[in-house]
Amino acid sequence: MTQHTRALIALMLSVFIWGNAFVGIRDGLHYFSPGSLGLLRYMISSVFVLPIYFLLPKRTLPRLKDIPSLFCLGLLGIGLYTVLLNIGETTTSASIASFVVSQSPLLTIVFAVIFLRERLTRLSWVGFIISLMGVGLIAAAEAENLGHFNHGIFYLIGAVVCTSMYSILQKPLLSRFEPLELVAWSIWFGTLILSFYFPVLAKEVPHQELSHYISPLFLGMFAGIFGYALLAYGIKYYPVSKAASFFLAMPFISTLTGWVFLDEVPTFMALLGGVIAISGGLFVKVIPAKS
Repeated sequence: MTQHTRALIALMLSVFIWGNAFVGIRDGLHYFSPGSLGLLRYMISSVFVLPIYFLLPKRTLPRLKDIPSLFCLGLLGIGLYTVLLNIGETTTSASIASFVVSQSPLLTIVFAVIFLRERLTRLSWVGFIISLMGVGLIAAAEAENLGHFNHGIFYLIGAVVCTSMYSILQKPLLSRFEPLELVAWSIWFGTLILSFYFPVLAKEVPHQELSHYISPLFLGMFAGIFGYALLAYGIKYYPVSKAASFFLAMPFISTLTGWVFLDEVPTFMALLGGVIAISGGLFVKVIPAKS
């Protein structure tokens, strides 16, 4: 098997894992509150990321001035993102959540235009408007289905903003740290922030059965660690521009597994909105800023 083939398999597995993470969250919320589920997930991730971190061929010890930046990565990319996503999924299906969150690369590009002085083509702005229309159609479909506006959409959009800012903030740090190093430090700082929910988790744990820990374990070990490791391996041997297209399949994986395991079936209008939102992203192209 060639390296190209192994990279292809790694990318497909990472997309499959992350697509199922939205279903895992929905299942885990049956037993844990949003904050305690997030803390439990990343307590597990914090343990499993240790051997990966120390097995890295090259590690950079953070300087004192790096700590605030790493803390912000943990706050935005793990702490706030996880809590907002979990709260959002208390009222939205795994499918709807994945379609909304899949817009994070698009918002990252918009932030890159604002903060990194990169530029968008005219066609890219058209794609951005199309994606916004798709998200709006999802919100309208949810409102029609529930009989009122689903406020969980606001939390999901907040999660998108957080993970997009995380992507922007980590860019200058990538000149000193390996990607998996930043993942490890983000997880550790994020877990520290989420420890605010430890008293809640301590009250919920005694009431759980062993089977209730399956989803947190999947989220912490597979979605939290293996997904990133597989992605890092995949983009090392596969063009990044082509690798990004794999993630367009993620919401459809969430929709399928949510239907199979949770009996969640999105309405036709919501699904159409999701497809439109994904389609808009295909038109977006960044023109790097001149040095």
